Amino acid sequence: MVLFGVNVKSATEIFDEDERTKGGVLEALLLISIHTLKNVKVEKPRIYPLFEKQYFRLIERYALAGGLMDLIDSDYSEFVNNRFQLYGKMSKDSDHQTMSIIVYNIFENPLQLEGGFCTNPIEMLLGMQKIVSCIGLTDDMRKFVYKKLGL
Repeated sequence: MVLFGVNVKSATEIFDEDERTKGGVLEALLLISIHTLKNVKVEKPRIYPLFEKQYFRLIERYALAGGLMDLIDSDYSEFVNNRFQLYGKMSKDSDHQTMSIIVYNIFENPLQLEGGFCTNPIEMLLGMQKIVSCIGLTDDMRKFVYKKLGL
């Protein structure tokens, strides 16, 4: 699935090379995935049920292949559901607390079921800038893929 590959690449590139971790990339992938799934559901409702099913399988395969299941401090399904609830709250109008938790989970302490808060305002701004930029890029790529595949 092309969009999954695009999202993995975007999740990887959100980090500077020296700060990239497998856990951080998975956290970023889950955040980007929520955004992608919401958009596909609205833009392509006809294909969404199959797309969603295949997409979740790919996330799980990605986590298994990367040895991430062993790094998650809880049950995999519980962890993914937790993140989809949290990351699903992110919007242009998200409050500081939500954004602080998201930055903390992705950049400071990934794969922990109970997140914390990013307390460094500079890191918070830099993290959010990277996240917003990444989501914008994935939006552009999603539209490009639709066009190329004739969807």
